[in-house]
Amino acid sequence: MCKMDTPHTVQLTEDGRARLDEFARQHYTMRAAGNHDRARELRLAFTNGAGAIGAGAGRFVYSLPADRYTGFTGECVVKLAVPNDRHRGWNGKAQNRHEAATWEETNSSYLMPVFAADADGYWLVMPHGQPTDDEPAVGAWLNDASAALCDRIARSELTEKNVVRFDGTFRLCDYGVPPPGKR
Repeated sequence: MCKMDTPHTVQLTEDGRARLDEFARQHYTMRAAGNHDRARELRLAFTNGAGAIGAGAGRFVYSLPADRYTGFTGECVVKLAVPNDRHRGWNGKAQNRHEAATWEETNSSYLMPVFAADADGYWLVMPHGQPTDDEPAVGAWLNDASAALCDRIARSELTEKNVVRFDGTFRLCDYGVPPPGKR
């Protein structure tokens, strides 16, 4: 497995972490209770009105306002957990915890770095990657990444739609689902 030293030292500001902790828990609770209007109000207030830039089973991705972190001049995103009843308990909290653990344990150059994560999985912060725009080299890169990560990440995550550019290289930005048998 290729390992890397991330040159980025990102810190959530004290206020940014406190606001993210409170918001993410309230948002998850409101969604679980079916109060989607209140969850939307909370989200709009936290993200300064920004809409989701990505979504999947159990998580939504939003730009993290720049005043919530220091040490990184690029844009960060927050992966916000939501309940997911479609996959028998494999909700966004479990995906965020798996993604944080996979990054921490492997520090793989194939993965987008995780800058910060809630221990309970309500949120996770990473840099915002750039689209690959169907670059031909992505397929070969994915073959290498799949071989290196197949024991940690479900094959369903190892797809071109989950590959972005960061620091001049391809990176897998969605790797929250472990392979069958490790869930």
